[in-house]
Amino acid sequence: MNTLLCSARTPEIYVSYARGPGKKVVDDMCGVMQAEGYWVIRDRTAMKYDDRISDFMKCLSRGDLIVVVLNAKYLQSNYCMTELHGIFQRASGDKGEFLDRIIPVSLIDAKFASWRDRTEIAKHWEEEFQEMEKSLPHLGREDFGLYKSMQDWHNRVGDILACVSDTLRPRGFEQIVQDDFAALRQVLQAKRAR
Repeated sequence: MNTLLCSARTPEIYVSYARGPGKKVVDDMCGVMQAEGYWVIRDRTAMKYDDRISDFMKCLSRGDLIVVVLNAKYLQSNYCMTELHGIFQRASGDKGEFLDRIIPVSLIDAKFASWRDRTEIAKHWEEEFQEMEKSLPHLGREDFGLYKSMQDWHNRVGDILACVSDTLRPRGFEQIVQDDFAALRQVLQAKRAR
């Protein structure tokens, strides 16, 4: 039985990140947000065995405030792109609404600042989409859903990342953790005041 439910507790903040590199930053950042009075919701603490990952990703995408920790692994992860694309879709592609709901932070290996960088990411997802297309007759329902999502990702990922790139944000480990996450605290206070 799936026990994961979207919570009604406030204030809450979701964390979208790729497991692996950057884990210490994410763990420390979550501690700071909890100290600021937020209920931090991330897969590692909100889910237990037998919960559906897809249910968690849907809840995250519908969240009102999401910290998005971007790195190279994030930009090539099916799970992470599902979350980021879901957040963007909920905003109906409206740049302002999308940016109001996220707090982006970037590790140094997340390359998406230029159109060339964003094109490389779009090409990656187009290639993944084309590989899946070769196996289309053999895809199950869930994989076909991923196939359809990838079709949209490679068309929209440039727009999504251009929105994020147009936002002044902490970039790299040193900037993110500087002065005990001062930049993150500043953004949290500004968003809470709205």
